Amino acid sequence: EDTEAYERGHIRNALGVNWKSDLQDPLRRDFISGPDFEKLLDRSGVTKDTTVVLYGGNNNWFASYAYWYFRYYGHDNTKLLDGGRKKWELEGRELTKDPAKVVPTSGYKVA
Repeated sequence: EDTEAYERGHIRNALGVNWKSDLQDPLRRDFISGPDFEKLLDRSGVTKDTTVVLYGGNNNWFASYAYWYFRYYGHDNTKLLDGGRKKWELEGRELTKDPAKVVPTSGYKVA
C-alpha cells in the first residue's frame, strides 16, 4: 500500500496511520505491543468512546490489517469505510491536505 497517500489528500479530520512505522515492531516485524498501541491511540486522541473508521487503498487491505489490531487490543468501536479510498474518490467526495486537529489523550488501556 502507498503509505504516502495520506499526504497527497485524505478525508477531512482523518489521521494517518502508517502500517509499517505505526503498527509494526521495528525489530521483530510483528504486532506492536499493547503499551505501544496505547501510546499510538493516546497521541492520536482516541479514547475508549471514540468511533474509529479505517480506510485505505488496495481494497482496504491495510485498513483491514489495522482493523484487527484495534479489535485485538479491545477497541470494539472500529469500522471499515465501505469501498475504501477508491470508492470515496470515484464518488467525487472531498479530500484535503489540511492536518487533522488532534487533542492527545492519556490513559488509553488495551483490553
